[in-house]
Amino acid sequence: MVILGCLCAGLLLWASGADAAGRQAVIQRSRVLLVEAQDAFAAGQSDTALARLDAILVEDPANPDAYYFIGLIKLSHADTAGAEVALVEGVRLAPLSRRLKLLLARVWVESGKTVEADKLVTEVMVLRPLDVDALYIKGLIALAGSDTTAAVEFWDTALNEELGGGEL
Repeated sequence: MVILGCLCAGLLLWASGADAAGRQAVIQRSRVLLVEAQDAFAAGQSDTALARLDAILVEDPANPDAYYFIGLIKLSHADTAGAEVALVEGVRLAPLSRRLKLLLARVWVESGKTVEADKLVTEVMVLRPLDVDALYIKGLIALAGSDTTAAVEFWDTALNEELGGGEL
């Protein structure tokens, strides 16, 4: 019985080591594909970029970076529905990701879902009250609600923060 227990423990250690090595290989391939996707997108080859990102998700379906870039590419092509699907999944996988939340908020502003967008931006601003990107989106939300005064105030604050807190 002791021998069987040692054998099982040894197999578990070997399996966990093999799993770790396999996971490292997936991470490495994902990084390479992500760089290829970014390069393709920068070169105007969105279909190639999306194919690389889809390849990442085949091996690593919980990769929030892939969902972020899919959302970004879809948004750049005015596919707000496709961007929303990708970004909602990304936020589900990485609920603390500032960039996923802010990009999803941008999608929601463009889709007229300003209440949902405001909730996400507010979550970011709880941790970073003067986040320039969040302030910019808050301005977009205010503008969507026809509050140009508030929009300008948010944008002034963002610009002031971007310039290092100096007076405009």
